[in-house]
Amino acid sequence: MDLSIYHCGYEENRFVCMEAAEELAAEDTPIGDVGAAVGYPNQLNFSRAFKGVYGMLPREYRQRNIIRKVSV
Repeated sequence: MDLSIYHCGYEENRFVCMEAAEELAAEDTPIGDVGAAVGYPNQLNFSRAFKGVYGMLPREYRQRNIIRKVSV
């Protein structure tokens, strides 16, 4: 197994999820639309990838971000 390919895929996925996280925090765009905008037309695949990077689903990330904005 070539770990460099896996590492490259993880880094690319992390970058894509970082872009999605910014959009999730800034707007009320539906999660499926956010995923499609960053290259995941299937919402389930996007949610799995996002959870792999952030340890939580996009919905949970958005809820925590909204709470943080309100309490600050």
